[in-house]
Amino acid sequence: MDIFKEVQEKAKKKSNIEDTSDAKKTVEDFLNQFKTNKSKSTSTSKTPVQKLETNLSAYQKFQQQLENQGLLPKGFSTSNIFGKMKSSFTFPIQKIFGVLTMPERIGASVLDTRLRAAKQRTQAGLVKPTLGGAALEATKQTFGFGGNVKNDLSAMWQAISQTGNYANQNFAQTYKTLPDSKFTKDFSYAQNTDDWVRGTNWLQKLTAGFAGSPSDIAGFATDIVVNPLTFFTGGVGKGASTGFKLGESLIAKGAKVILPKGAMVALKGPGKKLLQEGLESSLPKALQGLNALKTTGDIKVLQELFPALKITAENAKILTEISQPAAKNFLTSLLSKQILKDTISNMSAKEAAKLIDYGGMKVFGQTVLPGYKFAGIQEAKISTNKLSQTLQGLFNTTKDMPEDYKYINRFVRSLMGNREKQGAKLLADITKGMKQKSLDKIQEFGALKMDVERLNNELNFLDIYSEIKEPTFGEAQQALFTMTGDILEDVAAKATKIEKHLATINEALNKVTKTITPEELAAYNRYQTEFAQGFLQKVEEMNNIFYKKYQNYMPLRDMSEKELNTFLKKLEVGSEKSVFEQEKVLTYLQRKAAGINTGNLQENSLRRIQESATRIGRSRLLNEVKQFGSLVKEEGFVKSALKELDGWYLPEQIQKATERTKALFFSEDAFRQSLKAYDKLMTVWKRLALATPGYHFRNLFSDTFSGVMEYGLDYLNPNKLIDAMTLKRAELGSQTAKDTILTTKGFGGKALRAQDVLDEFLESGVMGGGQYYKEALAAHGLPNTMSKISLLEMSSKIGGHREDLGRMIAGLIEKEAGSNAMVTASNVKKIFFDYTDLTLTEQNIFRKFLVPFYAWNKKNTLRQFELMLTRTGKYATIPKTLNFIEDISQKPEGYDEYKPDYYKENAYTLTPFKTPSGSSLVLNPNLPFQGLSMLSPNQWINAGNPLIKLISDIAYGKIQFSKKNLTADTISEAPYYLQFLKYLPQSTLMKIGFAKSADGSQLYYSNMTEFLLNQIPTAATMGRLMTEDPTKQSKKWLDMWSTLGGLKFAPYDPEMYKEMGLKKQQSKYQDMINKLQKLNILPDDFTLTNIKKQTGTE
Repeated sequence: MDIFKEVQEKAKKKSNIEDTSDAKKTVEDFLNQFKTNKSKSTSTSKTPVQKLETNLSAYQKFQQQLENQGLLPKGFSTSNIFGKMKSSFTFPIQKIFGVLTMPERIGASVLDTRLRAAKQRTQAGLVKPTLGGAALEATKQTFGFGGNVKNDLSAMWQAISQTGNYANQNFAQTYKTLPDSKFTKDFSYAQNTDDWVRGTNWLQKLTAGFAGSPSDIAGFATDIVVNPLTFFTGGVGKGASTGFKLGESLIAKGAKVILPKGAMVALKGPGKKLLQEGLESSLPKALQGLNALKTTGDIKVLQELFPALKITAENAKILTEISQPAAKNFLTSLLSKQILKDTISNMSAKEAAKLIDYGGMKVFGQTVLPGYKFAGIQEAKISTNKLSQTLQGLFNTTKDMPEDYKYINRFVRSLMGNREKQGAKLLADITKGMKQKSLDKIQEFGALKMDVERLNNELNFLDIYSEIKEPTFGEAQQALFTMTGDILEDVAAKATKIEKHLATINEALNKVTKTITPEELAAYNRYQTEFAQGFLQKVEEMNNIFYKKYQNYMPLRDMSEKELNTFLKKLEVGSEKSVFEQEKVLTYLQRKAAGINTGNLQENSLRRIQESATRIGRSRLLNEVKQFGSLVKEEGFVKSALKELDGWYLPEQIQKATERTKALFFSEDAFRQSLKAYDKLMTVWKRLALATPGYHFRNLFSDTFSGVMEYGLDYLNPNKLIDAMTLKRAELGSQTAKDTILTTKGFGGKALRAQDVLDEFLESGVMGGGQYYKEALAAHGLPNTMSKISLLEMSSKIGGHREDLGRMIAGLIEKEAGSNAMVTASNVKKIFFDYTDLTLTEQNIFRKFLVPFYAWNKKNTLRQFELMLTRTGKYATIPKTLNFIEDISQKPEGYDEYKPDYYKENAYTLTPFKTPSGSSLVLNPNLPFQGLSMLSPNQWINAGNPLIKLISDIAYGKIQFSKKNLTADTISEAPYYLQFLKYLPQSTLMKIGFAKSADGSQLYYSNMTEFLLNQIPTAATMGRLMTEDPTKQSKKWLDMWSTLGGLKFAPYDPEMYKEMGLKKQQSKYQDMINKLQKLNILPDDFTLTNIKKQTGTE
């Protein structure tokens, strides 16, 4: 991009600009003019702030004159209806936090008015000048003895509306109005915050700020205690959910309904213990009964255990078709319901109720409104609201799913995600360090060997066929495919043709074999044993997926998109048969002869992994839903039309959900799309954005916040951290770690072996569902780019391990509390998110084109509202803490009035810390609660696609976030890391947005070039950390803290922000003048100069 247009116009006729003295002088003059203008701007008699204050004074006087003359109504606003609507969405965090802290703010404000009144009476000699006397007087007034109702109401209104003196009142501030005493006097360590051992003064100052006096501590505690929200919680307790819904009501003695039909079951400690003991005695027997049915056809044990299933000799065969992985869950679900039903039917209602955790709204831990009533209200509203139905279809992957079905749905999605991850990881390990030429040779070698094996099998089949007496030729011929699709020939001719083609294949195979290296052969053997047979075929067979298998297997994919979509019989729950289950038609050599592109080993194998994951997901889902079913027709049950559920009757809601379930995880189309150029570009950008130590630390802080909000201090238990690290070492291959018995115990004190827990966590999705997992999976589609950028790859691995750490700790807490695998995984993903759980609309539009980190923004925002409902008391302490920190900080002059809007938008918090030059430091907490800011449209714009923002900002000529103008003729010194460019010719530099001084000692760039460079995350980071600008040195070290340690502090410049605030106010007044001009109230040439004359302002 060209800059310095004047320079170019004058120099464009010169053939060699760097050798032309005139051109050099032009550049130098331009740069000197820039410096001169800069110096002039700082040498005026009035500062910019003083000028703005004068202008505002003139505007205010003029507005008053217009109002007095009746030309302008009082309260005149230039905002239209859309502007007012927009303003109602601004500062959502501030508004929400204001509601959460309203009770103590009101109490502290009213008490403050009473204490001040008491203080006045004390000074008047009407009350003893002691702490006790003041408190007694305040108490009297509080209960109506002499209180001023008008003052109280005024204080209450200021507290509610957050205006005036009581906008942010708290009890610590209120207690400061008490007479001096030990209660209000600072502790000795807070009186002089520079007398500790050198190097510990920061801790002394921090401690003094938070707990400088007894009144500070008491005030913070009072804020918590007087707010009723502190004692509110919601939902069921830790480990209480069982994940299943009642098919019939739980009824105690006396026909008392303990839990109604359709309610989700959650149990307190005694209930969980009772269920565990029942399962320990009956589940082994049930597994033996199912095995007996499969091996001998004996149905007696299952009939005895499950009378409600109505098992007969005719329908029992259906039970044998349940896949091995799903069998235990199937039996556990049936037994759990049976155990609870039988146990509660023999208990009194009072005793039975002690087993159940009713969830819902709780006060002091006791349910006041049961959860099943909430669920009923919610389902009723959703089912009758058409708009809600439409929006859910676009943004909710579990739309219309019954609650118990959601657990299975999430589990299967995670299972498939883990298959994707583990397969890609294994493939990357097998092919690590190999060049594309070697990988192509391995694919060719494997494809030829598979064709040899396949054709030999067909020849053997033909030999058997030729020995059959009186064969039915028509049927046999239709059972045989030719290699080319020609009309079938007789057996002898066909065998001859196969043998001839086989000889050609063997000849080609021998040539490849001679060139294959030991390393390539070793990789091929690993591919067959570990990947094809171990990872793919073995697990597929366990899930009842049967097809013709080969000892030498190579997945080739050569169909066009149109042919593939026609070929696959696709249902919404995935393909009934996938590509790999179809018998191959053409050999590798025939494909080559026909000019068909067979792809490369990486892409073909990744496709095969995805096909396997989708197919296993379908099988597992349809096997898991059998736990809801019946072998006979019942009321409310319908017969399934799906092949795998033939003979089963399912509840109508479950049946609809099953048939409506989208292709889980990546559909074939979505996975192929991930290899397109745009996705590769966005993947690179996102990985660059995530590749700093500070980002990892900030995410660690966020995970800690999320874990503590859900689990309290148990999340910080060091034993859980040690066990999580043991699980991670086991995943990385340590045999010692795999065999370790964890410190964490299962429910009831059951010992947990690391390898067993690891297997469960990987399969269920406790591990491996984070942001880095999602980006790493996309990066596997870039085998020749991303995987070779070692620093990015290292950052990705660190990020993945860090994400897993919090998830493992949460998983261990859930297991200790008694949650089963599905509930554990569901709860962990609720807290730390499943970034693959997006609808197709969200995947293909919102995340891909509009908001790169859409999954985090959406899920975190929803999670914050859930926490407000379920962890209300904990959540209400967040604004209390932030307000308290600001209260103990020394606020710069005009801070509350002039702090920028993004401070309010994102809950930036003033701290007691200062820079060496004395500037106050403002903290950006970078914690999940800031996700509430996404309720503001501006925040979605800021989080938008960088490419779209780039185009928009350039077209608009202004950066939307900072409102900084983008021009090519405004320049500044280029950062230190780019100074090497000054050795390029001037003509070259000017074409790319740079210029150097006449002596070549300094490089400059336009603010447009600066803007473009900052769109590259790494370049933006380097620019901040390597600046030589003396005015930015303190900021440079703060940026270093942010980049390396994750702590985001910013210095507060009172003069700069005051100037920005005054400009914003002036802009509003100018809008008023413009509107009055449009209404012909003021002439078109009426300017600020006229206003100053009119008002006599100088």
